[in-house]
Amino acid sequence: VEYVRASERYRSGWYVPAIEKALEHVADAKKALETISGRKLDEHWTPTQILEDGRLKNRQFVSIDTGAKTVTYIGGDGQQHRAAYDKGEVKLDWRLDWPGRWWLLDVQCEPSGRDHMTKGSSYDTGIQIVKGVYGGEAPYPVAYDFINLAGDTKKMSASKGTGIDAVEGSQLMPPEVVRYFVLGSPPAKRLYFDPAASVVQLMDEYAALLAKPDKTPDDEQLIYICSRGEDAKTVSRVPFSHLVASYQAALHDTDKTLDIIARTEYADIAGRDADIIKNELRFIGTWLDKRAPENVRFSLLQSVDAASFTQQEQSFFTLLGDKIAEAPADADGAWFHNAVYGCRDEAGLAPKDMFQALYRLLIGKTHGPRAGWFLSILPRDWLTARLKLEK
Repeated sequence: VEYVRASERYRSGWYVPAIEKALEHVADAKKALETISGRKLDEHWTPTQILEDGRLKNRQFVSIDTGAKTVTYIGGDGQQHRAAYDKGEVKLDWRLDWPGRWWLLDVQCEPSGRDHMTKGSSYDTGIQIVKGVYGGEAPYPVAYDFINLAGDTKKMSASKGTGIDAVEGSQLMPPEVVRYFVLGSPPAKRLYFDPAASVVQLMDEYAALLAKPDKTPDDEQLIYICSRGEDAKTVSRVPFSHLVASYQAALHDTDKTLDIIARTEYADIAGRDADIIKNELRFIGTWLDKRAPENVRFSLLQSVDAASFTQQEQSFFTLLGDKIAEAPADADGAWFHNAVYGCRDEAGLAPKDMFQALYRLLIGKTHGPRAGWFLSILPRDWLTARLKLEK
């Protein structure tokens, strides 16, 4: 990719041919704008703006001196002044600037927001201006729709402060996942982004795409354009929700998170993808701090008050603690899940009440990650001590 900055090109004199043609064909440009857009322009309308005191101003054009590369205009004080159009003191109006770039750069294809491609919009006027003023051809148009926040009927607007800017987006998700979100759908499709749910969905979708055994040529191309230029991988084969719960259970400690994952069904992946997981956890930490929904966030309670639990709940904790004390070293989530249910009759509590009591005991909430799996990843000594209300 070669980046061309218009501000630098104006100051270098690169725009001189376009400025001269625009000012030589003011009547043609004005006619095109009025005909296509259906609006009447002021009699003193000019296709240029003048840089005064660091700001661009609409000023009445008087004449052009192509030898000296200056224009004469009427300033705000009503007097005539000169501006050097080969040194960045004169800028083309947006409706002239866009087709001027097409002509100067020989643009063959122009992607732009659908608002620029509607009937009578800037692309339609650009077609007439690039032909009638610059003597060039309009590029092939590719209209793309907007990105809206989920539930919002209007596009994100940086100027109005609505939505998420590119900086925050790149903090919440790795660059390749941001690209996957934008490039994985047809340009004309409107996209909706939820800072909470969409991050989880997109991370898991991209991980699934990477792990897909029978990738199509389109899959391979999408992965290439999403990951091109990235030296370090940042999306592992461990489900995002699994990483989120493990990271919080480890109190946001990266190494302890890897230890926790190593005790689950993703043990083999944890070893082989350790560096990738560490990179991914940086984004998870930011997401938890900034955008994760409250029902996903949790932290282990440092201590609990036994008086906040009923006698039945305390009896349930004792029963479960005794079972866990005798659990095999490799007990998985299913084993812990069954252990909880095995206390149901003796404790005299409904399953819903047992699970809610457990969450209150561990994280101070009535809900949380999958209980069996969550119990299986916690340090065994810490868990049995907490069930005995010793911690």
